[in-house]
Amino acid sequence: EVLQRLGSKHVLVVHSKDGLDEFSLAAPTFVAELKNDQVTEYWVEPEDLGMKSQSLHGLAVESPAASLELIRDALGRRKTENGQKAAEMIVLNAGAALYAADHAY
Repeated sequence: EVLQRLGSKHVLVVHSKDGLDEFSLAAPTFVAELKNDQVTEYWVEPEDLGMKSQSLHGLAVESPAASLELIRDALGRRKTENGQKAAEMIVLNAGAALYAADHAY
């Protein structure tokens, strides 16, 4: 409602059960969606969005250098298991951003 008062038209405020402030591959994600001047609250499972539920093990990093390495792995052609998971998290959350921007339905 605060974002609506600030002039926002379509917003997703999300929090996953595993503590992320983004959509998660490992747990249900709570969504409060502002659209058409209405706030709707619901839960989303990874499978609801066409993603496989899986552990986030290996995605936590300890340094900027490790973060860069994981991002490069995620965006590269030959991915490690962790790089593949990171790529799927990127796709999941980029899709949500496109939806919130009304560029995907």
